[in-house]
Amino acid sequence: MDTARGMPDTGVVACYSALRAMRVEEPMERPRRVGMAWYEADDYSRLRAMMQDADRLPARHEGWLISAEQLEREVARSGVAVVRVRLTPDAFLAWCEARELPADGAARARYASEAVAQAETG
Repeated sequence: MDTARGMPDTGVVACYSALRAMRVEEPMERPRRVGMAWYEADDYSRLRAMMQDADRLPARHEGWLISAEQLEREVARSGVAVVRVRLTPDAFLAWCEARELPADGAARARYASEAVAQAETG
């Protein structure tokens, strides 16, 4: 959560929302692992500048990291392992362009989810 503005990263929100939805639908099997977009401090400013929802991201990496680590702990307590999927500016932008997707929270969540699925299938 952006401590200055009180606004969570939309990619983090998408990850959390997906997990909450799974609790409601009992017949669905809960995933054992979930991907979470992860930003390195050195990439954060550039990544934030390219995002269409940059205003929803904390201004500083430190603010994002606090929120992300808190969510990671909450998800782990629910029995689901979080896989940190590093987003690098060039790779993420190319991925978005190839799929004709805006660079936003939904795309960040999808990128992380696809990376985990791909790693599991080989």
